[in-house]
Amino acid sequence: MQNPQTIRNTAGLAERLAPDTEAVADILRQQVASHVPLVSEIAGHLLDAEGKRLRPLLTCAAAHLCGTPPDELPKAHKLAAAVELMHSATLLHDDVVDLGALRRGQPAANVVWGNKASVLTGDFLLGRAFGLIVEVGCPSALQVLARAAITVSEGEMLGLRTTRRTDLTRAEIIAVMEGKTAALFSAACEAGACLVEPENLAEPPVGSKRAAMAEFGQAIGLAFQMVDDLLDYEGGSAVTGKAAGDDLRDGRMTLPVWLAWQAGDDSERAFWHRVLVEESNQGNSPVLADSVAIGRASGGERSDEGEQSGEGQKAAHKATHKATHEAHQKATHKAPHKAIQKATHKAFQKAAVGEQSGEDAPQHPESNESPSRSNTASMKDNLKLAQALLVRHGVGDMVRGEASGLLAEADMILKGFPASGLREALEKLVREGSRRIS
Repeated sequence: MQNPQTIRNTAGLAERLAPDTEAVADILRQQVASHVPLVSEIAGHLLDAEGKRLRPLLTCAAAHLCGTPPDELPKAHKLAAAVELMHSATLLHDDVVDLGALRRGQPAANVVWGNKASVLTGDFLLGRAFGLIVEVGCPSALQVLARAAITVSEGEMLGLRTTRRTDLTRAEIIAVMEGKTAALFSAACEAGACLVEPENLAEPPVGSKRAAMAEFGQAIGLAFQMVDDLLDYEGGSAVTGKAAGDDLRDGRMTLPVWLAWQAGDDSERAFWHRVLVEESNQGNSPVLADSVAIGRASGGERSDEGEQSGEGQKAAHKATHKATHEAHQKATHKAPHKAIQKATHKAFQKAAVGEQSGEDAPQHPESNESPSRSNTASMKDNLKLAQALLVRHGVGDMVRGEASGLLAEADMILKGFPASGLREALEKLVREGSRRIS
């Protein structure tokens, strides 16, 4: 595999749409301005980071591809800027919920300024986004982007409810990806077509430009998220701009893990259960139990937001750990100690049933090392074992194959539009993305 960043290389399309991207950048600079300096500082910290701004680029491309008149393009630029503001707001909120430490290769805003300021700045950006949409005066675009905002929020909540679970179906995992990521990609593309087909309908008519653009964005978004989830294991912060292993650390059963789970034996499933359910309770995981509010649970201590007392959170942590421990014991009691092939045999077999000992074992909190340092070492070991299992079962090839299929669908949708230099640039973007992940 070459550079694994699927469709993130937008240079060719951005060059063709340079006047549009400059106009969008000007609008964004204006919109992050606030009479409260801290708001501008936090918003600028995120927007000035080296992001590809793929979503607003797709909005502008869709507007041109669908035949938006030149005098209407400033409206398309406002819609594109609104899409980027919405996306930036979700990133600020996500990093608080997930306790993210890195974003676009630099410290996340919540690490620099704290959770409260990050959440409030995200709210500010959402307000700015919908102010721009209202200025455009296109009810259909307002409906499309408002629906996307709702779907993204629901997707995030669904993501929380599916954390620290190993009984998920493929459909549930896809639903999270569709809500958290694909919905905004789809809306970004459909909004670009709304200026040409402004009818305020609940759903775009079958065969319309809006419908085609919505489907195109959906396919791109799903492919993007599939490979992004894979990069959490195959990539690193230099590639993704985020810390490696975040999904594993937070107990998320993403598509790559689900595929490995389905292909694995009892011992491997015991390992996944331990790291996703039991150990994701510890250290800096945002989830203590399905019914407990998200907060910064540092070793079971109080949330930094003060939403739950230290004693209450300790009790929740203890109860949850006991329940998951009993479930794990029940699962591993039935699991035979099968021979695990290749070099990971000894380390994996011990890790799967929590029997680390000797020189090869990661240190535990009760050792001379501090709990935080020990947990970090243990997570590194878990990540290496998880990576080995994904390789063993060919998960990377399976995910890349599915993503390539989605990009092929996107390519076919483009063929329904008249040939043009812009269509050619979009096709090149899609095909290059497929080539890079194949």
